[in-house]
Amino acid sequence: MGVDDLARALRDEVAELVRGASLDIIEFGSSDVIAWQVRQDRNGIPRAWYWPLEAASLTAGRDLGDDAKLSEIINGRGCLICVINSMDGSDARLLDEVEAKRPDMRTFRTNVPVSSLLRQAIRHAPLTHRYELVVLRRGSTGRPMLDGHELFAASTLCPKQTDIRIRCEPGEGNSTVLAVVATQGARNFQLVSAQAADIDPGVYDLTAELVRPGFVRFHGLPTSLRAEQRDWPDLVAQIPRNLAEVKPAHLICAIEISGDSEQIANRTDRVRQLLKQTDEVGGRLRVSLITYGSHTFDRRVPDEPATVIRWEASRQAVISVLDGLGTLDPVPQAYPKAAQLECVLALLIKRLAVDSRPRSERVVLVTAGVRPAFPPRVDPRTTILPCPHRNDWRRDQKLLKRTYPEIAFGAIYDDAVYPQDVEGEVWRELGANALVSGKYVNSRAFAADLKLRMSAEGLPFPLAETGGS
Repeated sequence: MGVDDLARALRDEVAELVRGASLDIIEFGSSDVIAWQVRQDRNGIPRAWYWPLEAASLTAGRDLGDDAKLSEIINGRGCLICVINSMDGSDARLLDEVEAKRPDMRTFRTNVPVSSLLRQAIRHAPLTHRYELVVLRRGSTGRPMLDGHELFAASTLCPKQTDIRIRCEPGEGNSTVLAVVATQGARNFQLVSAQAADIDPGVYDLTAELVRPGFVRFHGLPTSLRAEQRDWPDLVAQIPRNLAEVKPAHLICAIEISGDSEQIANRTDRVRQLLKQTDEVGGRLRVSLITYGSHTFDRRVPDEPATVIRWEASRQAVISVLDGLGTLDPVPQAYPKAAQLECVLALLIKRLAVDSRPRSERVVLVTAGVRPAFPPRVDPRTTILPCPHRNDWRRDQKLLKRTYPEIAFGAIYDDAVYPQDVEGEVWRELGANALVSGKYVNSRAFAADLKLRMSAEGLPFPLAETGGS
């Protein structure tokens, strides 16, 4: 029997291997004898080992039992195949002895090395276990749960491809791990491989390719994968205790552009960092940008109103605008005691009234600045002049809450400590759901508090966008 017969025999025997059994091969070459043994590992993956044996030492007056591995193979119960690439007289005597001890042995004559044929047989062996990608899912209580998304069913032949959609929320300085497990049940799984990549938050459509048993390659990521070095318990320990429920949202960012250039640059940078940490929820995050300054109370200087720079744009489009906004010259401070916060709320009520957004979409208002609002009338406690348009921020905020029950308010205050008196009241209200202040802002935690991302800590494993096992 020749090379085609041998290739077919190796494929059949490797495919029919069961746990605990072995395929044994004795290869007679021109200079040595090689003993091969193929067994399944704990994941059901065929693995091959080999031991070169010196044919001269085996035939120089020695018995077959003198070599431990050869003796184990000959006296074992596994399927035995003999492959003859080249043979001289001494090898013939050894072959005769093997045939006498194992009459069930099949013999093949070929000039192709066993290694190449065996590699192909293992590569095309069917899976003995189901392969799953380790994913996280949000439970009914908000607690994340480990789950598996089936990639390839048992008995799948290589090569094979399948598509999967995942959502990545990596932690700060950490990577997203794509771990593949072999499983025969919900509580019986073994880790096959773990690869990691530094992936930005977002939704990705991947193609998983089963190259061979034990090796799954992923396509569709913006960066390459590397072997994961962290231990499994360390990865599991990084799973946060709770996940927020992220819904489609209309994020409205209002930035005060009065003050000095450094203040404006800091505000735009903090808003930019917030946007980078938001979850686009499958493209259902819309972002609007508003700028506001101060009223002038000087008839010689036109009063610049709160202005919509972008409305219902993409996250990246607003980030691009912020890159240029941070370099603009600040609006002159004609009246430094207050800024047009009350006019921002009045502007929102007008714009949202004609907004065609779905009612299921949340409204999130994030305000960045430092000055209090203008009151609707003279306030003797603050001596701040009233808004020329008599806008009332308290009235309008209550109206927004009634109209949009799920509205969230987040505030980014310039200074480390905001006023606790009446001048700080507007910032406490505008930061009702999330209020950060000072030079350094944890944008991840800020986004999580506003339910614009699922977790402030990040997730070591991807979230599945489809059903699991």
